[in-house]
Amino acid sequence: AILMAMGPMDRPNPLTENVIELVHSISHAFIKRAAVFAGIERSALSEVVLPAAFSFFVYAAARGDFVLGGLQALFESDLHHLLDGMVDDEHRCALDPGCEDTGGACAVCLHLGEPSCRMFNTRLSRKALSGGLGYFDVTTSPS
Repeated sequence: AILMAMGPMDRPNPLTENVIELVHSISHAFIKRAAVFAGIERSALSEVVLPAAFSFFVYAAARGDFVLGGLQALFESDLHHLLDGMVDDEHRCALDPGCEDTGGACAVCLHLGEPSCRMFNTRLSRKALSGGLGYFDVTTSPS
């Protein structure tokens, strides 16, 4: 039903914009946490966002030194901790309330280095992830 209501990616309607924002924000939150869990620089990871498939790919960037072992160990033994953390961990920013007042995405909370983000850190918001109506907000029940 969501796919049918979404418009084409080249002329997005409000629902399409919301899906792009959600998928892109989840991708950045995942990369930031994966880098910490794997013990690698977040600039060593890049993304491909596929909003029409409600998904994204994270891959090792082709620049600099990168050891795949940390990422492999993360996926083999600690992926559940990373995913649980995406839902349960704090979603506030150290620069709040300023960050939240200007869209809820900044260099401290969701932005990645420009080479890592093909969308140049646009269409991001912590509000899509948490904060009352966010995807990971498990404190409210659907009405």
